[in-house]
Amino acid sequence: MTTSLRDIPGAAPSRRGNKRDRRAQGRVTPYRPPVLFDPSAGIRFPVRRKRLFGQRRRPDLFLIALIVGSLGVAGYVWNAAHTANAVTAGIEGIDDGALLTAEAAAALDVVISVEKPEHLATAKVTLDGEPLKNKQVEQLDQGYRWRPDPEKPLPDGVHVLQLVVTRTLNGTSVHRAEFTVDGTPPRIAVPPLLPEVPIDAPVTVAGALEEGATLSLDGEPLDVRDGRFEVDFEIPPAIPLRFVATDAAGNSTAAEVIVPVEHPGCRGVHVSAAAWGHDGLREGVMQLVDEGRVDCIELTLKDEGGDVGHFTSVGLANEIGAARNLYDLEAVVDELHAKGIRVVGRLVAFRDPILAEAAWESGDEDWVIQTPDGEPLPNYGGFTNFANEGVRQYNIDIAVEAAEAGIDEVLWDYIRRPEGSLDGMVVPGLQGDIKASIVDFLAETHPLMRELGVHQGASVFGIAASRPDPVGQDIPAMARHADVISPMVYPSLWVSGEYGVKDPKAMPYEIVTKSVEDFQLSIEGSGARVIPWLQHFNLGHVYGPAEIDAQIQAAKDLGIDDWLFWSAAVRYNVESFGPLPVSADE
Repeated sequence: MTTSLRDIPGAAPSRRGNKRDRRAQGRVTPYRPPVLFDPSAGIRFPVRRKRLFGQRRRPDLFLIALIVGSLGVAGYVWNAAHTANAVTAGIEGIDDGALLTAEAAAALDVVISVEKPEHLATAKVTLDGEPLKNKQVEQLDQGYRWRPDPEKPLPDGVHVLQLVVTRTLNGTSVHRAEFTVDGTPPRIAVPPLLPEVPIDAPVTVAGALEEGATLSLDGEPLDVRDGRFEVDFEIPPAIPLRFVATDAAGNSTAAEVIVPVEHPGCRGVHVSAAAWGHDGLREGVMQLVDEGRVDCIELTLKDEGGDVGHFTSVGLANEIGAARNLYDLEAVVDELHAKGIRVVGRLVAFRDPILAEAAWESGDEDWVIQTPDGEPLPNYGGFTNFANEGVRQYNIDIAVEAAEAGIDEVLWDYIRRPEGSLDGMVVPGLQGDIKASIVDFLAETHPLMRELGVHQGASVFGIAASRPDPVGQDIPAMARHADVISPMVYPSLWVSGEYGVKDPKAMPYEIVTKSVEDFQLSIEGSGARVIPWLQHFNLGHVYGPAEIDAQIQAAKDLGIDDWLFWSAAVRYNVESFGPLPVSADE
């Protein structure tokens, strides 16, 4: 029979004994797992103990809570310390990534500020990695102000401006603004002066442009394809074309293009309205025409006295009594054109005593140049105001009527101010410089004449190339708005020693050479040509065939085959003019 340990008196029961038996003996307490309460769910659930070091123990919730809380406090303390030591800064006066011209870069005024002034103790400002010295930055209460050194402009390229702050717990804090300087203007290639084209023919202006740049013409944007551009015109533009190229930084390059027109030339003589209406004087002029000694007639439309010589439909001319009706302009033009003669209409603009008197009497006092005490300037019996729109329009109306009648060219005269001190005259409504106002008038009329297929010329004082102020004529500027510049270089009007010529009236070749050459230099690059006024009258010296030929030869030796001879009496010595050469086309 097998005996178990339980059967032996005094023997200890085994721990591995039957639990049921032990419970029955009242020596074993049934295991009831502890229950935790979840207040959110209202559910009780058991928690099993795990053995700790060989025996079952309950988890030490207090210890866990202590550890977790300690970690939280430490994190809070670290975060608070980090936040307290963080650098908050701002950079004003330049945007990060900005693209600047050299001028904009030189004008920079940058303020770098920090929220906490104590951070300045370990701060420095750098430009392109190099610390800026005290004289390059100005320290403020809460930051710095930096302006570029005017003596050392920032070079083209990328630049980095930084605030660097060294921190105890967080290492280095860097605040930066990166910008690029581009001080190089864009490239644009256009010919400043095109070859001469017919006055009524279409023309194309073309050029090249730097990639990435935009282009405008007189303020209007133009299309650019593959770095090339073209602009088409139905007729040659009368004003200089101003192209402006602009790059992304804002740099710009301006280029001007002038389109000169072909001019058939003019070898002719002056004829007043009264002379054309006089049979004898007109016949003398027509003899020059019929014998082939001239190819051009200058016929006065409005003269120095303000008289309009031909039949005119300009209302103001008739109202003020300026119309003289001495000839039919259209009929004269047809007659001369039939003989192959060009007609130049001379139009005296601002020396106009008839208009000045009529305007003053009607209360339009601003149409008249005045004295400082408010009276009409007495020069020439009255000088009209070149800055006044009414005066301008009156002259423009006469010019347009003549162009529509068929003249080939309008030649403005007295487009200037009166001689004398500026202190003794008042120009009502003048804006800016007198010379600029005269140029502005030509700039206004040139497109009108171009649209009508008529050349525009300007008669100017002989001294204007070297001394523009006495009469208010800026020759280089005027030439930009004219096809022809006609300087009055009459030898007898020069004083002794002018241009180094001892006796100009007796030395026509020398004085014409010197003075005309000066005008050629003055208008260079304008597209205009010089057609000089030469002398065919006696004043201090008799002017016969030798003197006439000397003036023609002087112009020819300068490369000028064109000329206009002046005789106020319109009496020309036919023998003074040799027959003109016959062109190959005839």
